[in-house]
Amino acid sequence: MGETLSKARRDVDETIGAAKLQAVKRGQDERAKLEAQIAEEARAAAQKAEEAQIAEEARAVARRAEAEQAATRVQAVRRGQTARATSSPLKAKSPTGPDIRVRSQEVVRSAEQPHATYLISVTSERGLKWETERRWNDLKTLEASLQRTDGETLRQHADSLPPFHAHGKLFVDKFDPAFLSERAEQMQALLNGWARVLKVRLDAPATGPADLLAFLSEGHSGEASTMSGIDEEHLIERVIAARAKLGVTTKNAELLTHLESDFEGLTMSEVKKAASKATKRTAAAGR
Repeated sequence: MGETLSKARRDVDETIGAAKLQAVKRGQDERAKLEAQIAEEARAAAQKAEEAQIAEEARAVARRAEAEQAATRVQAVRRGQTARATSSPLKAKSPTGPDIRVRSQEVVRSAEQPHATYLISVTSERGLKWETERRWNDLKTLEASLQRTDGETLRQHADSLPPFHAHGKLFVDKFDPAFLSERAEQMQALLNGWARVLKVRLDAPATGPADLLAFLSEGHSGEASTMSGIDEEHLIERVIAARAKLGVTTKNAELLTHLESDFEGLTMSEVKKAASKATKRTAAAGR
């Protein structure tokens, strides 16, 4: 009887233990399911947040693109307005003065003395355009004139002006296309530089040195009285310098040979005239 009772108690305990174990397992399963559900919901929420962020970034990119497109359209409109204003035959006055371009150069061999001419395109402050034709000797004459009338101003702005190389290069054909092109570039740089520092204005009322205005006026080489022929004063000075170097008894033919590279188209009669005046000037200075 006692053994039967003990066994019954053990069975009850085992049953209770098994029930408790099953309850614990069910609790663990439910907890695991709950945790899995919570994790899934968290992943879904994170995905939605990420999608929302991506969508917002996409909208921001679209807004920036629209803004850039609008800015591009505005710039295009402004460029079109600028182009129309530039193409207008009469535009607002430029504060920077005229625009000077040396377009081309040509060798003239049919003349008594072969020489090169340079075609210069001039645009005034209001956009009026014309062309003029000059020789390198005209530029040398102009430079000598500007040194006499505006030398102080040119020296003050020497750092911003290109150097002026009046003479040709030794052993270089003065009609060589590359050499002429180099001179054309130098002529353009010098003319624009002089016009800038000497405050040249071509539209009425024109302002600036008279010889520079004459050089830029419409016409051909030699047409302007201030620019035609050889600068006699400059030639006399060069004759005096040549005699100091070669000797006071140097003949006119030797002077012509010595100076013809400096004065394109120089003739014997011009040398004789300058030599005579140089002799008188030297004699007067020695008294």
